[in-house]
Amino acid sequence: MTDDQGRLVLMLPGRPERFNLSIQQPGYGPYWAGWDSSSHPQEIPHEFIARLDAGWSVGGVVVDDSGKPVAGVRVSPSVFFKKRPGDTGQLGVGTRIVTDMEGKWRFDHVPDSMRDIHVALSHSDYGPLRMRLPRSGFEVEPGAAPTARIELKRGLSVSGRVTDVSGEPIAGALVRSKFLNDIREARTDPFLR
Repeated sequence: MTDDQGRLVLMLPGRPERFNLSIQQPGYGPYWAGWDSSSHPQEIPHEFIARLDAGWSVGGVVVDDSGKPVAGVRVSPSVFFKKRPGDTGQLGVGTRIVTDMEGKWRFDHVPDSMRDIHVALSHSDYGPLRMRLPRSGFEVEPGAAPTARIELKRGLSVSGRVTDVSGEPIAGALVRSKFLNDIREARTDPFLR
């Protein structure tokens, strides 16, 4: 953790070939800095200043079609790290948040430069949902709880049999579906005929 001056001192054993750091602090956009000398000379600096961009918090309450909160929904916000000067690659934050028993979720690291944020929602009992959430409707102020609602629709149940060419059931076969990059999977039951 940084001190009250924002400083952090790390003592490294020797000179590593790779060094990466990720900074995430509520109220700021996420930051990433990395150095890699394994393929070409690249010095890890003795001192480095990370300049964080101001950020905002996004959140919501996931409900079903009757307005009941849905717990256990995976929410994946699409945000990229700000990178150190000279690093032009893009790197997604890769955060996955799960709604609580009241269907609430929150992400505190959206850069101010983003007026809206794309999120993907997934739950095994509901159809996947991808949408853009505008800051004007989904921003959560410090100390406040999310209140904006997002409704999930019930998913479809699909069943069937997997057999060999002679019609004998195949136990443990992996069956996958994919919709909007949301992959669902199941294995065939060894006892079904």
